[in-house]
Amino acid sequence: MKKIFEEILKSSEGRHSDGVLYAGAVGIILSDIIPTPAEAIFYYREKVLKQKWEEGKITPQQYYRGSYKSLHIAKSLWWIGVLGAMYFKKGTTQKKAMFGLALVGGGAIAGIIYKSMRKDFDEVKAEVKAELEPKQEFAGTTPKPKKGTTRKVLRRGNVLKFVA
Repeated sequence: MKKIFEEILKSSEGRHSDGVLYAGAVGIILSDIIPTPAEAIFYYREKVLKQKWEEGKITPQQYYRGSYKSLHIAKSLWWIGVLGAMYFKKGTTQKKAMFGLALVGGGAIAGIIYKSMRKDFDEVKAEVKAELEPKQEFAGTTPKPKKGTTRKVLRRGNVLKFVA
């Protein structure tokens, strides 16, 4: 890990220091935008925690704490894993960068597939639930309200006055 920080410091002193700064900023932005396999873990844990909460096995505080941990820890571990894989990869800087981009791309594809599968499952669940719910049938029209039970609203300027 010390070598990584030394490399960052060396690159920030050279003539390409602005490029390194911009690349780092773009990387931070993209790390929030690109879906990762860590999000699949988060959504799975979220479902399990919500189910436990609804069954009364955990408190709301435990639910939110577990949700927070699963989101931030899983995503951090993913990016630490990508950085570690690039660090231990043998070869030139270009090969390491391509390897890192391949990992990120593969992770993005896995995240997108999981999100679309989850969306499809949710749509199917909603359709099944709608079919199972009893339907109420209404016959005729609803009766008109009796005189004197309705209220009128008088508006004067910005003041509303309710009159029986």
